[in-house]
Amino acid sequence: MPEPATASVHLKSESTEQEMQKPATFATETEHLETQRASSTATPKKTYLQQLKLYSGTPNEGIFGIIIRPFFMIAYPAVIWAIISYSISLACVVTVNSLNAFVLQAPPYNLSPGINGLVNIPALLGTLSGAFTGGYLTDVYSTWDARRHGGVFSPESRLPLLVIPGLLVPTGMLMFGFGATRHLHWAVLFVANGFINVGVTAVASIGMIYVSDSYFPVAHEALLLINGLKNVVAFGYTYGVTPWVVSAGFEKPFGTIAGIFMAIILSSSILYFFGKTFRRASAQWKVVCW
Repeated sequence: MPEPATASVHLKSESTEQEMQKPATFATETEHLETQRASSTATPKKTYLQQLKLYSGTPNEGIFGIIIRPFFMIAYPAVIWAIISYSISLACVVTVNSLNAFVLQAPPYNLSPGINGLVNIPALLGTLSGAFTGGYLTDVYSTWDARRHGGVFSPESRLPLLVIPGLLVPTGMLMFGFGATRHLHWAVLFVANGFINVGVTAVASIGMIYVSDSYFPVAHEALLLINGLKNVVAFGYTYGVTPWVVSAGFEKPFGTIAGIFMAIILSSSILYFFGKTFRRASAQWKVVCW
């Protein structure tokens, strides 16, 4: 009789050890959520009128520390990828917006400026579709992926929906480049513009949400850096794209940009498979303390 009792004790100890290990794994995956709960408990929530105030005090690190703080976020791999992906998505849109008038208002299309402006209708539809993809569809997929993994959420579950802009944007760039060179029907160029504009909202939304989920305590600094540097890239790009097209034609520049965009989207697979490793390693760097 004593032997079964001893066996039951061993079984209970083993099951107890397994149960103790599960919360530790879950806590590692949702560390940013626990930090958020702790901060919300320590700091009372502001009312709506308090949120509208223009000034709410100065942190202890001072104004200069606040100004330079976002620049240190460039050290994190997710932030670097978000800046590059957002920049190339915006570059694709800037390319078409800068050149569509030269194509559609010239022979053989000869569209008036008013009719040429209608090219913004497919652009609007593409932008809305990209926002839907990067917002609602990404949330739906992340929820499904978390349920599939026993309720454990991973920021990398945001990335698979990049396949949609990854296919549509290069297709649109090739359609516009080859269509403008070979004088295809104007509808081809209009549809191409719609495809291209999917990327500027879908890629931006997915990239910034991924960064926010990965580094939630310093998400403000990271998003500020992403939006600031992508504007610098777009500003510089506008000075080079028109001379490039004038000297090389439409096919080569548009094909090159499509290839660069595809390569950057494919590089997100590195974050998908190794992002958790990168986050665990970068958490020890403490480049920006929180």
